[in-house]
Order: sequence, then C-alpha cells, then structure tokens
Amino acid sequence: MSVAYVAEEQGYFSDLGVDVKLRQFATSNDVGRAVTSGEIPAGFVGTPLALSMRSSGSPIAGVLGFEASSYLVGSADAAVATCEDLKGKTIAIDAAGAPKAIALSAMLTSCGLKDSDVSAVGVGGTQSPDVMIAKQVDTAVLHPDELAMVQEKRETKIVTRITDADPLMHFFMMIANEKVIADADGKNGLAAAVAALRKAIVFISDPANSDKVADVAAKMSGRTPTVAKSALADYLKIGYWPTDGAGLSRDRIEHVLQQQVEAGNIKADKQPKYDEVVDPSIFEAATALLDK
Repeated sequence: MSVAYVAEEQGYFSDLGVDVKLRQFATSNDVGRAVTSGEIPAGFVGTPLALSMRSSGSPIAGVLGFEASSYLVGSADAAVATCEDLKGKTIAIDAAGAPKAIALSAMLTSCGLKDSDVSAVGVGGTQSPDVMIAKQVDTAVLHPDELAMVQEKRETKIVTRITDADPLMHFFMMIANEKVIADADGKNGLAAAVAALRKAIVFISDPANSDKVADVAAKMSGRTPTVAKSALADYLKIGYWPTDGAGLSRDRIEHVLQQQVEAGNIKADKQPKYDEVVDPSIFEAATALLDK
C-alpha cells in the first residue's frame, strides 16, 4: 500500500515512536497467513479475503479500511463505449470467484447483463495490463495504475467503474492479529502505526504533494512516475483513502460479506458478524494520539 510508504518516507512512523518495517509479499493470501500465524502483527489484504479468513477462524480483525474500490473496466475496443456494449466480448479478470471477477459481475449486473453474456478469461491478479498491452485481449478489469500503464501503449477508455455500479463495495483493510491487539504494547504500536497512516493520507490528499507521492508510489510499484501520478489523480477522485473515519462502515462490510456468501466463498452458516470482523479500538487510540 503506497500510503504506508508515504508514511515511511515522511518520517511519520518514527515521529510517533513506532518501529515499522514494511515488507512486501507475493500475494494477499501470503499476507493473511503471516498475520494469522503471528509472523507479522498486521498487514493489508482485500476485504473479501479478510472476511473469508475470519469465517475460517483466523484470529484477525480489521483496524483501518479503504472503502472505495478502484476496479474499472477498460477497453481498447472501438466498438465498446458503454457497459451494455460489453455483451459478447472477452474480458480479462484475475480468476473465477476472485476480486476482479466479483467486481466484473457487479458492473455487468448494473447494466442488465449477466456473467454468461461475456467471456471472462482468468489471467492472474496482476497480468491484466500485460495481456492488454500485448493485444491478447482488448478489454480487462483494471485498477487506475494498471489503466495508466495500458494507456501509455494503447488508446484505452474507461467503460464503467465499480464505484458507479456498486457504491457499497468495500475494497481493502488493514488487519491485525487479535493477540497483538490484546497486548498493551502491541495495541499501542498498532495505534501509532494507524496514526502515522492517517497523517500520510492527509499528505497524499494535498494536490501540492502529488509529485512527491507519485515518486514514492513509482518506487514501490515499479511503475513510472508518470503512470503513478496519473493513477493518483484517479484514486483521489474516487476517495480511495479514508479521510473521515476508520473506513470500516458496517453497511459496506456486510454488503461484501453477503456477496462472498452468494459467490460460494463463505458458507452461510460460517459467516462472521460485523463486530467479529472489525475492532474500532485501534482507530480510536490512533485518533487520541493525533489529538494530543
């Protein structure tokens, strides 16, 4: 998550007296396993994964959320201008039942189409822009930074966004191991880390800092600064970073939970309650730190 690297770059973690080591994992599943096992105290994962983990008994809780999902359908097909035009088209996703696939289903439903009206091709979680650049497909579910990558090579337009199709989607959350939350020192460290992230969000949200933020995001992601800056404008437009509250709205999380049950990723009799998924105490402690 670029917000953590901005917090590190700006010295916010050290300012708040917390020693944070940022570590990238190959997949969100790897992050989830590391938090569950206690290998790391906290990490960022997609909300659907966090809910699935909790339903399986993983001792984790969300402490900070990123509500506005950034999924969109981008197309280089001149015949595709609207969501309805996607009928009969081949669309690159991550995998069946995975986040991009679920987002695509919601976007199709918003314009009266069904999953069966398109040919969804699983290409992996991060390969969507690559197959579009290689012209193996003309349409894909993308994030803004992935769209910007493709647009450097091909004329590509936004056909529809998940924020328009499904306003209740919840995208990402910072999860922490419950043992860490229950430990006094662990809780204090998490609160300081969340406070630092909130300071970073304020920094990111200031247009005067866009070049600095783009440089940090480019180093983190391997994108060019141009791509990162273009994506930054899009992320800010959809309100990707929570600027008012913890970003853990009950209605959004319960909505995603229901989607996961309907998709078969969580058994109905195993679905966790909202209060089992979210621990507001860390955000409250972080707010108290910033109010000092």
